[in-house]
Amino acid sequence: MVHRVEFRAMNVTVEMQGVSIEGYAFWSVYREEDGPFKCYKYMQGGSADANVRTLCESMVRNQLANSKLDDVLKNRDLLKSNIKRELMPQLKGWGIWL
Repeated sequence: MVHRVEFRAMNVTVEMQGVSIEGYAFWSVYREEDGPFKCYKYMQGGSADANVRTLCESMVRNQLANSKLDDVLKNRDLLKSNIKRELMPQLKGWGIWL
């Protein structure tokens, strides 16, 4: 099953210009190694969607804080790939594939 999580993050850029980004992430159980067990263990008693949303918002805010406004506006693909590169190791530890 594939889950869709919507998120919204606001932060300032290097120039102290406020930016708001809305987006979404698709995730599923990481099927290799012990991914299903990690995901099962991780989702017990909580909401995986809420935790993925929180992590995505945190990573987006971090990227915004370390980027120039011009880069945020013109290099969306670079911003997206940087966020995904930072998210993947954390989510893999949770047994989740982004």
